[in-house]
Amino acid sequence: MINWDYWQTLLAVYRTGSFAQAAKSLNIDATTVGRRIKSLEKTLSYSLFIRNEGRLYPSNQCESLLSHIETASEALRWVEQESESTNNGIVWRKLRLAAPPFVIKNIITPNLSDFIKQQRLRIDLISKISNASLSKREVDIAISIDDTFSNKELKIEQIESEKIGEVSYFAYAKKGLDPEKLPWAGLHEGHIRTSGSKAMTKLAGKRGFQYRTNYFESLREFASAGIARVMLPNIVADNNPDLVAISDIVLKQPLIMLYHHQDIEVHHLKDARDWVKSII
Repeated sequence: MINWDYWQTLLAVYRTGSFAQAAKSLNIDATTVGRRIKSLEKTLSYSLFIRNEGRLYPSNQCESLLSHIETASEALRWVEQESESTNNGIVWRKLRLAAPPFVIKNIITPNLSDFIKQQRLRIDLISKISNASLSKREVDIAISIDDTFSNKELKIEQIESEKIGEVSYFAYAKKGLDPEKLPWAGLHEGHIRTSGSKAMTKLAGKRGFQYRTNYFESLREFASAGIARVMLPNIVADNNPDLVAISDIVLKQPLIMLYHHQDIEVHHLKDARDWVKSII
């Protein structure tokens, strides 16, 4: 029988695309990674990876193995979690949830306490998400409004996706002020990777942005202080009594929930997905 460490190494190379990054994720050296892959190839009698533009991609034969190895890896991960430290004999499971910062602050965190107690979860909230973080299983559930997610890539990585809601954006200013006399504030380009940047830039027009920041919450403070007018998601602005919408809906974006195909029937993750949908 093939040592399980070798299958884990194969998964790490598949997820990272290189021996060096796989070695880093496994806390071993790249020479050991290469030796294990060569040993697997000798045992299986075919090549496992093909190099293209500096990245390793699975061969057709390797592709047919991956779903089975992923399933086995996840089964072992949950067994290990069941064996983790307990409180009076009760296991606390781990949930890694990724979402945009404003979704975490305005939707997830305010509704989190009761759910954690009911489900006995240890939870990591992660504000940065990418296809890579999903494919490497660095997160269990991700909520995204990122237009750059590729359906093709999601299918290859066996990641499920479903629309769970929408975010509506309006222009806002402080009550009692003439918004036409206020400059615009906006996000730095690097902090909006979606169609929201175009909508924001269009609102600001030729005058552009006099102020920029990294987060929607900071934009809200610009507006509530009467410094500038801004475009905000309604979930960030509507609870602030100092602000008033000064436009119709500027933009609607879908909220997409992403998760691993192998986790569809994992009970606490299924409950977590249902909870996310309910609070959205």
